Amino acid sequence: MVMRETQALIKMARHGQVNAQLALGRLYLEGEYGLAPNQEAAMSWLTRAWKAGSLDAALDIAEHVDPPLRFDVTTADYIAACKDASAAGSAAADFGLGTIYTSVGDNLSAIASFRRAAEGGHAAAARRLGELLVAEAVDASSFQTARAWLEEAAQRGDANAARPLADLLWRQQDPAAESWLRQLSMKGDTESMVRLAEMLLHAPQTSAQVLQ
Repeated sequence: MVMRETQALIKMARHGQVNAQLALGRLYLEGEYGLAPNQEAAMSWLTRAWKAGSLDAALDIAEHVDPPLRFDVTTADYIAACKDASAAGSAAADFGLGTIYTSVGDNLSAIASFRRAAEGGHAAAARRLGELLVAEAVDASSFQTARAWLEEAAQRGDANAARPLADLLWRQQDPAAESWLRQLSMKGDTESMVRLAEMLLHAPQTSAQVLQ
C-alpha cells in the first residue's frame, strides 16, 4: 500500500503538481514511504516546487539540504532558494549562504550572511562569524567583536566554539583563556594541555601562594 501511494505521488510530481513535488522532496529528505534518504533527489524535487512558487520548498532547501560541494547549476539553485528563504527570515538560509561564500573566498559576503544568521539565533553561525572576524581583525575593537560572537556561540551550546575562543584568548594573553584551555585539556587536547601548563607556569603568584 505504501509503495502504491509513493508511486502515485511520484506520478503527480512528474506531472507538475507543486504540492506533490514538495511532498516528494520531503520524503527523500527523511527516507520515508519506501524511499531511501537521498539529498540529491530531495534537492531536485524541492527545487522544482520552489521554482513553481513554493516558499516552503525554499525553506526546506535552506534548512535541510547540505550546501553543495561542487559549483554548478545545483549550486546556483541552492543559493537562489536560500536567498528567498533568507528574505523570509530563515537563519539556516543565511548560514548556508555564508558557508558557500566562505568556500569561494568571499569573506565579506560570508560575514554579512553569518551575522544575519547569528542575530537570528544560529549558534554555528555565531562561531563561523567569530572565526572570520578574527581572521579579518585589524585592531583591538575587531578582536573584541570576534570574541563576543565566539562567546555567544559557546553560550548557545556550540561545542566547536571552545577551540577558536581559547586560541584567541591565549594569543591575547587573556587570563580568561585558562578556563577554556582546561575544558579542552580535559577532552584530551594535547595542544591545550601545553598552553595551559605554560599559562600556569608563568602566572603571577600572590604572596599567599608563595608562602604555601
